[in-house]
Amino acid sequence: MSDTQLTFAQEIEEIAEKNGGNIEAIVVGPFGRSYLWEEVWEDVDPDFEMEARLPKGLCNTPLDWLIARPFLDYVADHGYGAPGCHPIYAWTKTHVIFVSQYDGATGLEAIPRNPTPGRPVMPGG
Repeated sequence: MSDTQLTFAQEIEEIAEKNGGNIEAIVVGPFGRSYLWEEVWEDVDPDFEMEARLPKGLCNTPLDWLIARPFLDYVADHGYGAPGCHPIYAWTKTHVIFVSQYDGATGLEAIPRNPTPGRPVMPGG
């Protein structure tokens, strides 16, 4: 792996490639912990880059990857504390990708999209 840090969009593409290939659709929620609040649009960190903010009309609705990708093209903070990325559900042909959180650290996980024989995992811990 190179010294260049992947953007959140690139991280999603990387896990998608390993789990079914192209992203068929994606749902993106409000950035960070703002998904916990009813009125999220005033609660977004003002220091966060404007390009990474998903317009209210595109939030929480299935989108084509090419529409959503530009809003996810930032370096996510996967350290401890409040999530430094958007919550997502992304569908490939065979898997669903989502953000997991364990003890404050975030990461991407993928689970089978359909009933599949095999050993279940416990993402996040």
